[in-house]
Amino acid sequence: MWFQMKEAPLTWLEHAPGKFVNEAVLDASPQEVFAIWADIHQWPLWFPEIQSGEWLSQGARGVGSRRLVHLEDLSVKETILAWDPGRRFSFCITAATRPLSHRIVEDYRLEAAEGGRSRFTWTVGFDLRWYIAPLSPIVKRKFGRMFRGATSGLVEYIRTQREVSAS
Repeated sequence: MWFQMKEAPLTWLEHAPGKFVNEAVLDASPQEVFAIWADIHQWPLWFPEIQSGEWLSQGARGVGSRRLVHLEDLSVKETILAWDPGRRFSFCITAATRPLSHRIVEDYRLEAAEGGRSRFTWTVGFDLRWYIAPLSPIVKRKFGRMFRGATSGLVEYIRTQREVSAS
């Protein structure tokens, strides 16, 4: 069963009631990192909770494209809000199989760093439903751990890819 969520623009992140922010330096150029994000089949290789994903939109990928992502505990439908290769990849979740939140927006940003590396900032804004709010500490701990693990997973995935291509 799908639960509809409220679509939100990127500007909503500035005022989101809840937020997770993770940062890392990645051993790949911004363009290389963006290519990983653009390939839905690579997500499960670095984001442990993602089992699979598929594009729902046909044709070129970009703002307005839609995808379906299956995680361990739920599935979500997403609409791309920003598609700026080498700089920014963002989406809002429009429906989920668990009614945890009214809105969720994820914003992945890249900046070039010294030595062909990338500085990565990942912001997730959310607005929990009223009946989930009393469980907020548990929800924040679970999802905070998931996002930190995915950030570490991306660092490790890129490092491993570098090692494989160097040998």
